[in-house]
Amino acid sequence: MNIFLRMNTVLVIVSIFLTGCWSHYELTDLVFVMGLAIDTKQDGTVQITTQYYKPKGEKSSSQSIGNASFNVISTGDSVLPAIRNITGELGRRSQWSHMRVILISEETARRANIGELLDIFYRDPEPRLTASIMITKGNAQSYLEKIPTIEQTSSQQIMRSKEALYKYAARTVDSNLFNLGKQLRDKTGNAVISYVIPSQEKGFKVSGSALFKKERMVDKLTGDENDGYLMLTNRYNYGLIEVPCGNSSENKQKTETLEVTDFSSNLDYQFVNDKLVVSVKAMAKGSARELKCTNFKSVDAETAFVKKTEEIIVDQMKQTFENLQEKKLDIFLIANRVYQNNESLWNKIESEWEDYFSHASFDARVTLNLENTGTSAGKPVFSK
Repeated sequence: MNIFLRMNTVLVIVSIFLTGCWSHYELTDLVFVMGLAIDTKQDGTVQITTQYYKPKGEKSSSQSIGNASFNVISTGDSVLPAIRNITGELGRRSQWSHMRVILISEETARRANIGELLDIFYRDPEPRLTASIMITKGNAQSYLEKIPTIEQTSSQQIMRSKEALYKYAARTVDSNLFNLGKQLRDKTGNAVISYVIPSQEKGFKVSGSALFKKERMVDKLTGDENDGYLMLTNRYNYGLIEVPCGNSSENKQKTETLEVTDFSSNLDYQFVNDKLVVSVKAMAKGSARELKCTNFKSVDAETAFVKKTEEIIVDQMKQTFENLQEKKLDIFLIANRVYQNNESLWNKIESEWEDYFSHASFDARVTLNLENTGTSAGKPVFSK
């Protein structure tokens, strides 16, 4: 009996320390950050535009699109002082755990060290490392002022657009604070971040990716090059391949479309006579979604279509790799693998790695499995 009494006493004492909230702040003391835009002024100071979620009124049953947030602009010598200057204006403490996206203008990304610029978000416990990060063409502030099409806030809209374009079209990368931190800490320090551009008067469009070298933006990847990059790094989930019809005058302007539903690749390297040799083997599955000139009436016709598509995928990967060789940008983590497999070799060639990479030979092989043609006919639907 004494044992049970003692156990109950211990449980009661322990429960006293376990109850209660993790924070002493009330909801009315906080305002929730949805997005952040970072620009640089002419005098070198940092301007941040912070988008906050606007609480609903008691009598409001719904929040109309575009009215669910408000923006606050502040400046400072760096990001943290600019953030602190907001408190006096709002009368509430900013809460960062729900932040969806960080936007950085291209001008700022080319001038400032992105690691130093975002240092606060890796140290503070509130921001999540899964928060998206994107580079903007033009002023970053203007993107938070745009009216969202579906989502409640422009921050959420930009984040969703980036995620959808990466997952369903392979035209950009899925960049967030966590992925950026890993890239900046690898052996080359090169990084790839999603890129967004203005579209029409009030909209925006996620398009390609921004390239970083030594923590500053140096160039961009187009949408087509981004396809090749994702293929080479085994992150291509889904996309479309356009296949030209032929060389005849009737067909030279026509293209057919293959829908890639599954893609996996393995990038390997070796040194041959002190020269870097990079090779890629890929497996793809897909279905014909638009046919204008191909008729799968024979095995030879299907084989020719598959072979032509395989060559297009190989060319796409090769063009992307060679383009990055010209820029001396190893964004494929080859340097990391050399270091992990042979540290003594890496120590010898580290200072010359850019030259090794830029002069490397490249070979790619793709095996495509054509799963179906959409109909049992295997030819253009309205062909005779």
